[in-house]
Amino acid sequence: MPLTETDAKCQGFQKISDCGDSSGLHGIRYVKDNDMNLILIHVYDVKGHIGGISAAVPKIKIPHLQSGITSTHWTKGKCFPTMGLHYWYNVRKNMSCDEFYPMFLLYNDGKLNAFGWGFIADLNSSRLEHPSHAAISAFINPPPVCLFNSGTLSTMHIYLSNNPALNRC
Repeated sequence: MPLTETDAKCQGFQKISDCGDSSGLHGIRYVKDNDMNLILIHVYDVKGHIGGISAAVPKIKIPHLQSGITSTHWTKGKCFPTMGLHYWYNVRKNMSCDEFYPMFLLYNDGKLNAFGWGFIADLNSSRLEHPSHAAISAFINPPPVCLFNSGTLSTMHIYLSNNPALNRC
């Protein structure tokens, strides 16, 4: 993911709106290859540094330290080397997929090192992964039964470090 507006332009991202335009959204927003299926928009501040990624989900507490997660509804998943220890929001074996929160957290050495999106939809983008039903059990614990009956899971990881290959949980 580009960390500056200059990097975004060099990597082929296109500006779709600007600060103060009529969209009512904040920041300078870019997308890659007009890929609006993902609905993730890169947001940059006035100095050209990444300010966040925009997506429409309800606000939920995200602890920076793994030790702060015990007072939340984040459910400990499993460690996946090069990714980190996964946490999914309030997952339960017999939950309805209507309750599935489309975001997950990843911790490495007790610190938040990444987050990601997990959508129950077959989204077509080269930046998305589509884990098989067998692979879902490798990072969600317990895996909700509804995920095995609802089609494809499309996931995207956003790392907060320069070298995710070093993540060992």
